[in-house]
Amino acid sequence: MTSPKKQVSDKAEVKLLDYRDIPLEKWDKITCFEMAEHVGVKNFQVFLKVVTDRLKDDGIFYLQIAGLRRNWQFEDLIWGLFMNKYIFPGADASTPLAWYIAQCERAGFEVHSTHTVLLSVFIPISYFKI
Repeated sequence: MTSPKKQVSDKAEVKLLDYRDIPLEKWDKITCFEMAEHVGVKNFQVFLKVVTDRLKDDGIFYLQIAGLRRNWQFEDLIWGLFMNKYIFPGADASTPLAWYIAQCERAGFEVHSTHTVLLSVFIPISYFKI
């Protein structure tokens, strides 16, 4: 027995865009999934301004990033080498979570929760030969 398809096209709209190309309209929710590292430190506040300009006052911004811990550990070196080789060369994934939180608060966001998943990500990464 198969379940009927869920019809959500009237409830959600998914746009895969460069953050600079997001239409200038107000959105209930905006998700940034593993791309903020590409924006870089220099343009991060510009990026957050684009998001705040397009988010409704009571809207939700979901930000998922790859970064490093404040206190350097060997796993962080492996993570950086993996990112540089397999994900994007010259990645700016070197900023700790505290930096991102401070940047979001500086842009006017209220941070409700954070979650670190390094160990669950590191185990599969350890199978790659770097």
